[in-house]
Amino acid sequence: MDAVTVIDFETTGLEFAKEDRIVEIGAVKWRDHRITGIYDALVNPGRPIPAEVVRVHGITDSMVASAAPLDVAVPELLDLIGDDLVVMHNVEFDSGFLKAQMKLLGIERELTYYDTLPAARKRFLGSPNYRLATLKNFLNLKQLGTMHRALADAYVTLQLYLKLENLWAIDSRSQLEKQLRELTQRRAPGARVVTM
Repeated sequence: MDAVTVIDFETTGLEFAKEDRIVEIGAVKWRDHRITGIYDALVNPGRPIPAEVVRVHGITDSMVASAAPLDVAVPELLDLIGDDLVVMHNVEFDSGFLKAQMKLLGIERELTYYDTLPAARKRFLGSPNYRLATLKNFLNLKQLGTMHRALADAYVTLQLYLKLENLWAIDSRSQLEKQLRELTQRRAPGARVVTM
């Protein structure tokens, strides 16, 4: 696949049906063998973030208080995706949040998903488990930023996808780091989306 958008969410909890919501969106757009865009934003979920969840990702109510609401952030993310294949690690969880939020906003759109979790289970049989952080260490993937933050996890998931699809080359790590750094340096203060 020549065009994918790799997405990760941090949330207020595990169940959208129980009023849990997205608090951070991280996405990396990969096209023509390079990173061509990122989406990196805290999101105001419109509800408090439980303390036990804050301990996982470190995102607090004060951090999201002035962030864009979901009715702004989700359409921006969908614009970035375009017609791309959407790659996630554990599609059931992340796509569940995206689909439910789209439904709340009245957005009817079908997306095509690729789940790196079952693909990794089939391909990397020696891994102790298939959590993203474990696979990062097992496959010697590069972490930029803190794990359990959306853009950092999306970046690791992109690397995992490239390995799974045999698109990983000798210089992939250095090239991806360079491309991601270029995009983040071009990012204007307060901007959520940056594209080449």
